[in-house]
Amino acid sequence: MNKRCQFLFISVFIMIFLSSCQMSEAAIQKAIDQTQSVLPTSTNTSAPTSTATNTPEPTFTLTATITPTFTSTPDLRIIEVGPEQFLLEKGDLPADAKYYVPNQLWISPDHNDEVIGRMGKNDGENYIDETDRIDGWYIIFYSGTSKVRAPKEVLHRIAQFESCEGALIAVEKYPEYELDNEYELVDDDYDLGDKTVISKYREIQPGGEYIVIYYVETAYRNYVSQIAAYGFEDKFDFEYVIQIAEIALELLADAPLVEP
Repeated sequence: MNKRCQFLFISVFIMIFLSSCQMSEAAIQKAIDQTQSVLPTSTNTSAPTSTATNTPEPTFTLTATITPTFTSTPDLRIIEVGPEQFLLEKGDLPADAKYYVPNQLWISPDHNDEVIGRMGKNDGENYIDETDRIDGWYIIFYSGTSKVRAPKEVLHRIAQFESCEGALIAVEKYPEYELDNEYELVDDDYDLGDKTVISKYREIQPGGEYIVIYYVETAYRNYVSQIAAYGFEDKFDFEYVIQIAEIALELLADAPLVEP
C-alpha cells in the first residue's frame, strides 16, 4: 500500500468511527463500500520462480604495480690535462712557513719506470698494469723558518690514470702503509675526494724526540694526489697536513672534464 492509499484508508476509518454511534446500518455499509473502493485492487502476481544458475565467480588477476627505482648514473668523466699542470706551487702553500724549492732536483717527472724502480720490477709492473697508470710528477718544498708549527718538508706527488677506477685501486690497494710495513694506518676512509687513506711513520731520535711522516693519498676522478709531510712530531700538527692536501685537491676540482 502506497502512502496515498494509507492516508485515504485512515481518513475514512476515522469518519466511520466518529459517526458510528449516529449513523444507520445502511449508512455504515455505504461507508465500508466507499473504503473498499479506494483500496488498491489486489492482482495475483505469481512470485518469480527462482532458477538456480551458475554464476561464475569473478576472477581477480593480481597485477604487480612496479615502482620505478631511480638510480643515479655514476659520473665517470675524467681529466685529460697532464699531471704537471696540477703540481702545487710555492704560492699555493701557507705563507707563514715560507716554503720554497731548493733546486731543480726537488721537482721532476715521475714516469712509470721511476715507479718500477721504487716498487721493484714485479710489483711495479703489476701496479701499473692493474691501475692503468699514465704518468706523474712530484715536487718537494722546504720550510724556510722554524718559528711556526709546520712540517719541515712537504712532498706533493700527482699521478694520472686512464680511469676513475684505476685511481681508486691505487689508493685502496696500494696505500703507503701497504707498500712499506714501517708505516701504520691512521685512517682508511678520510672524508676527502673520492677516497683518502692516511698512513704514518714514526721514528725516535737519539735525543728522545720523534720524527714523523704523514702520508695523505687522495683519489679524485682519474688522479691520485699524495701529500707527504715530514718533521719533528712536536713541531707541526696533523691538521696542517690536511690543509695542504685540501689545497692540492682544489687544483684538480677546478679541472675541465671529458667523457672517457
